[in-house]
Order: sequence, then C-alpha cells, then structure tokens
Amino acid sequence: MEKNNDTLMKAILSMKFAKGTDSKKEIQKLQQVTNKDFKTWQNTGQICKKDLVRDQENLHELTTDIVMYINGEYIEMLSNGYFLYRPSGKGHGTRSKSLDKVELKSYICQQQKN
Repeated sequence: MEKNNDTLMKAILSMKFAKGTDSKKEIQKLQQVTNKDFKTWQNTGQICKKDLVRDQENLHELTTDIVMYINGEYIEMLSNGYFLYRPSGKGHGTRSKSLDKVELKSYICQQQKN
C-alpha cells in the first residue's frame, strides 16, 4: 500500500512542478483518488494474449501481450520492455518501463471519464 502512496505522491509532485503545464484539474482528481480504489483496480490486471483486443489495428507494432483489467481497459506490453497506454488506440500515449506509472495514468483517465 505504501508503494502506491509513493507512486501517487510522485505523480502529484511531478505535475505540480512541471513547467508550462496547467494541470490543476488533473492534480485535484489525482488527489481525490484513494489508494484502496486504485489498488483494487490494479489487482484485477491479468496478462493476456493480444488477440483479445477487438481492434487489432490499434495495437502498437511492438505489442506482444496485454494487461487486461476488469473494466475492459488494457495496457500494451511491448517487445522493447515498455508498457503503453493509449486510450484512443492512437498517438504516443503514456509509455514507461514501470507498469505502476502506466497503470496510474490509465486509472486517472478512467476516473476523468466518469
């Protein structure tokens, strides 16, 4: 639980001190996220074959597998060791070698949709 706390705090601090960004709403949303809700969602992730994705053309060319979550959201696992989350299936999205960071971004995006 403490690891998630650290991840949330680092994300909040990096947004607060990022130059040239107006992320007040995103910071407020992040601060409202409870560790319990994030951890519960995070624990639903299962590594699956990429064939489960309906729109295969939206997958990155380096995608080998996906991490699928209870709400149908997924994070792509790339052959170069990165994880990728692209809510629209297009563009650069959020990419990191840390699954925790990409999961946090995915969770925040979902919360903003609701």
